[in-house]
Amino acid sequence: MEESLIMIKFGKVLSGVALGAIVGLSSLSPAFAAETTHVNSVKTSSQQECGCIAQTEAKTIALKQLPGTFKSVEFKDNVYTFLIHGKDNKDHHVKVDAKTGKVTKVETVTQVKVFTQTEAKTIALKQLPGTFKSVELKDNLYTFLIHGKDNRDHHVKVDAKTGKVTKVETITQVKVFTQTEAKTIALKQLPGTFKSVELKDNVYTFLIHGKDNKDHHVKVNAKTGACSYQ
Repeated sequence: MEESLIMIKFGKVLSGVALGAIVGLSSLSPAFAAETTHVNSVKTSSQQECGCIAQTEAKTIALKQLPGTFKSVEFKDNVYTFLIHGKDNKDHHVKVDAKTGKVTKVETVTQVKVFTQTEAKTIALKQLPGTFKSVELKDNLYTFLIHGKDNRDHHVKVDAKTGKVTKVETITQVKVFTQTEAKTIALKQLPGTFKSVELKDNVYTFLIHGKDNKDHHVKVNAKTGACSYQ
């Protein structure tokens, strides 16, 4: 009899434990489900989170708005910006709202014409006929050195963007007396026998043995031809 009572009590205890386990599992299920949902939400893209349409769908909309060749796309602030080369042979930006799927803007990309050196050279020589000598490109400006038909050198400046001649200037050429020319001047100033010459700081210094049977230094400025002696 006592054994029967013990078994009945033991059975109730086991039943309670089993029931508690079931209740415990039931209470954990919602939390587990919430955790699973959170993990899934992390895996979704930013487009899906904001309810945005896919890039492929937006691309179709953009090409329908402006038929042509797709070149690139950028996604920023829930807006797709497609770069499309149109049938007019120009590039265009087509903006598509990622939430509504509507085209918000279509704009043509401004292409700046840059003149090549050959094109600019032709313009320069047309402006000032002559012989091309050299060219320099700086700050979108070509500077051509042209030896004109007037036997002088000139700088012709051509804007690389507009193709317009902005300036034509003649280069001032400084006369430099050769040693022979300077020697002639020195001997005219002080007749005698030439012995030696030295050039320093654009001044020729001639050593001439004069008719007075003395040596003299005759100085001739290489730029001006001015002469003096001692």
